[in-house]
Amino acid sequence: MLFRRTGIFLVVITVCAVVGHHAGWALPTLDWFFSFEAREEGLESASWGKKYQANIIGYILCALLMSVGVLCLGTKSRNVNWNPQTLRKLKRFRSITRGYVSLWILVGLLFLTLLDHALVGKRALLVKFDGEIYSPAFVQRSYTAEEFGQKGKSEVDYRKLKEVFAQEGGANWVLLPLVPFDATFDSAEPVRENLMASEGCFTGRGRDPPTQVLPIVIILMRRTSGIQWCAFGKGSGRGVKNSIVGLRAMSSVTTNGRMGYAVRTR
Repeated sequence: MLFRRTGIFLVVITVCAVVGHHAGWALPTLDWFFSFEAREEGLESASWGKKYQANIIGYILCALLMSVGVLCLGTKSRNVNWNPQTLRKLKRFRSITRGYVSLWILVGLLFLTLLDHALVGKRALLVKFDGEIYSPAFVQRSYTAEEFGQKGKSEVDYRKLKEVFAQEGGANWVLLPLVPFDATFDSAEPVRENLMASEGCFTGRGRDPPTQVLPIVIILMRRTSGIQWCAFGKGSGRGVKNSIVGLRAMSSVTTNGRMGYAVRTR
């Protein structure tokens, strides 16, 4: 009976992880299987393995878990013959109230951690805006500030959005997790865009190739060997915003109302 229950549990976990991934959901804990993205995933020149690394690793892990579950289901049920000495030790442990209660408290805390971003996270559990209900914490996509009537194309700050809705006093509202901060890196998700190789530079899709090289000093958080920066545009630059894509630097530069990306490697 124990093997059968374990097998059913593993099979259900695997099915929920795969279905949730294909449906675009971000289920607590289950989205971990497909969270192994490569740093070069957003580059057009990235290999097939790098672009689909998260899916490959996710399916391998799910296949292994499913195999163990099927093996457990295929195992003939048999009664577990406990050693009499082990039974006496278990009975004695249950008689120690503090130890027995502490064990169940630890088990409860373990299951509580499985709630993952539903308990601790910067994304809202529910958002009501213009009569529509959104669940940012449970979907893989990121909502921009413009989608909720704010300014900016980066991911919306739900803590500020809650304050704005409260000040407006309308029907819009935001429900945040118990701890509305990310556990490790509490900042907005970068807006990703695939880059194309053109004349030795990586440029944004649909944008003109570099026409003028502008020297710009940037700060790299990781290894900087083999990296040169080049920007493009006509006239003087009006704004620069830096970010990191794997070990390559990418920046957006607005020049006379035109925006583009360029990264050159040796």
